[in-house]
Amino acid sequence: TIAAGSSGGPLLDLSGNVVGITNAGTDVGFNFAVPLNILRRVIPALIADGEYVHPFIGVYPLALTPEVVEVLNIQNVDPYQNGLLVMAVVQDFPAAEAGLNPAVSGDQGYTAMDIILAIDGHPMFIEDDLTAYMEFEVSPGQVITLTLWRSGVIASVTLTVAERPPYEG
Repeated sequence: TIAAGSSGGPLLDLSGNVVGITNAGTDVGFNFAVPLNILRRVIPALIADGEYVHPFIGVYPLALTPEVVEVLNIQNVDPYQNGLLVMAVVQDFPAAEAGLNPAVSGDQGYTAMDIILAIDGHPMFIEDDLTAYMEFEVSPGQVITLTLWRSGVIASVTLTVAERPPYEG
């Protein structure tokens, strides 16, 4: 537990190396830290530009598990298919421009169209894999390659990452 008022202090590993900066905790004793590799990307941008621009490709995925396949009654995938099922594609963003297609809802369940299996060769199993890879490794303007399960065929799609739009909510 991090003592009240200690937010902003270093988080150290057992060897005394800084691995993050602590931030506010919760009222039930959970505390959080921003990892050092994120700070190394964000701080220079804040100093130089006064802001940090997050990468965004324009998809809203859902991690596939046997339970998800069963509950959504996904018609055209094996129950043990892994990856990130594309559930929505944001118009005018890279995923839409690259032709990614969301799952289609029907009377009997869903039909998978595109499932993201990897980005630049890094496997995608859960939504956090996508978020972490994008935040740790990718910047707006960078070209990335998605490996997709596309209606049963493995395909590669290259796209240029955009800036995440401002939150409006």
